[in-house]
Amino acid sequence: MKPIIINEIKMNESSNEITTSGDKTASFNILNQNELLNPSLFTELSTEHFKNTNWANIPDKLLMYLFLHDEPTYGDTRSEGTKKEYLRDLLHFLAFAENYGGLRQLDPEDLLTYQDKLDKRYAKTSFRKRTTVVKQFLNYIYKKKAIDSDLTRLMKKVAQPTKDLVDRDIYEHEVKVLLEYFKQHNYFMYALLFVLVSTGLRINELATAEWRNVYYLPHLGYHFLDVVGKGDIPREVLLFDDVMPVITEFRKRRGFDGEINRGSSSPFFPKGDGQAYNSKYLSSLFTANIKNTGLPLVKYRKDPITPHTCRHYYAAFLTNSGANIDAVKDALGHSSIVTTQRYLWKKRRKENHAGLKVGKTFRK
Repeated sequence: MKPIIINEIKMNESSNEITTSGDKTASFNILNQNELLNPSLFTELSTEHFKNTNWANIPDKLLMYLFLHDEPTYGDTRSEGTKKEYLRDLLHFLAFAENYGGLRQLDPEDLLTYQDKLDKRYAKTSFRKRTTVVKQFLNYIYKKKAIDSDLTRLMKKVAQPTKDLVDRDIYEHEVKVLLEYFKQHNYFMYALLFVLVSTGLRINELATAEWRNVYYLPHLGYHFLDVVGKGDIPREVLLFDDVMPVITEFRKRRGFDGEINRGSSSPFFPKGDGQAYNSKYLSSLFTANIKNTGLPLVKYRKDPITPHTCRHYYAAFLTNSGANIDAVKDALGHSSIVTTQRYLWKKRRKENHAGLKVGKTFRK
């Protein structure tokens, strides 16, 4: 099969389709999000890594499509969630570029205008993320010589003041209060919270985990759950002895037995109908249920308690129990120890406070 060489591009405005022609012909609808997220066309287009491609003729949205699916690192792939976020951010940027006649009519100063718009509309964290995506995209098409100049050269860095950092710390006494509350009022939330704070599972890992991947290792004396983590990297999650009765009781209430079964096709944490949860829905449900408790620790908190808050708690729990930071990094499935250190920086600042050297009373 000969590859598609993108040397002729046709845009059908009535059908919103881009047609590429060369050794073969292919087309896709630029307004169809499912097609924009589908990598199959990219696989055909990139067979010879775009050899002989005339980049100057490629429409803006096809450039965006190619960027979305051209993985920057061998052995690492962007998740579907990441691609959806990139697509959202880049469609917003391309709409801005259209006001100037498209990407090739932009000047570096126009990117500062775009940053001004982002600054007025979004919080600093979202502003930084969107700026990063746009920079990566513009650098990509500049290296491909789809545009004549480096449009990012005047773009400014976006600071993230400490006050804008999300508070993801939750403490032992707060977890205890929440667990006691939900044990009395909502067993679903009791089980969900217990699993999250005791395992450090990402919500997507929990939503996609399967019961057949739970097993017991006699020589260690612990149960484990195999999951597929961020970047499709497999990880072994330890299940403490007091977690197992909670999860098996929850499963019994959902119509499943609690016996470990390597042949089971059921989700680890099933819905009432026995199917797997959507991770975003499960995350929103968790956050809303925490908020609806009306407890003081929730009511007067700066930022909401989310499933990700539980990962921060788990990191602190492990270090407080004597685990070294390398082991904590592996337990959380972090690719870099810098991320683990970021989880623990507020905790360490407090524990290393100079005042702790004085003692509990100011006046002796």
